[in-house]
Amino acid sequence: MTTSSGTLNRTASRVYAPNSFLANGEWYKFGVTQDGVCKIDYTFLKNMGIDVDSIDPRQIQIYGNGGGMLAFLNSTPRIDDLRENAILYKAKVIQNLTVLTTYYFMAQAKQNGLTTIV
Repeated sequence: MTTSSGTLNRTASRVYAPNSFLANGEWYKFGVTQDGVCKIDYTFLKNMGIDVDSIDPRQIQIYGNGGGMLAFLNSTPRIDDLRENAILYKAKVIQNLTVLTTYYFMAQAKQNGLTTIV
């Protein structure tokens, strides 16, 4: 970058992910409207069009980068892809078949905030 005096400013070098998490799998978006612990249940996933009865509940992952404003400076470090959220799930085992009941995860809402699930 060149300033009005003609000198170059030092820019921070960034390391980018070689591939996005979004490149593979099935992705569904949903909004988070409140900060704190969020709950996703069987009905919620079914209403999103997910065939909940045919998936292993241990295979579902939730990704997002949290809410809040972006940093003021472009040089502030940040990740360039989605970050996996820690989740807790409760499931029932019926006749050796695991059946999903509920997922819990922490999230921070933002105005247009979308967290993604695979």
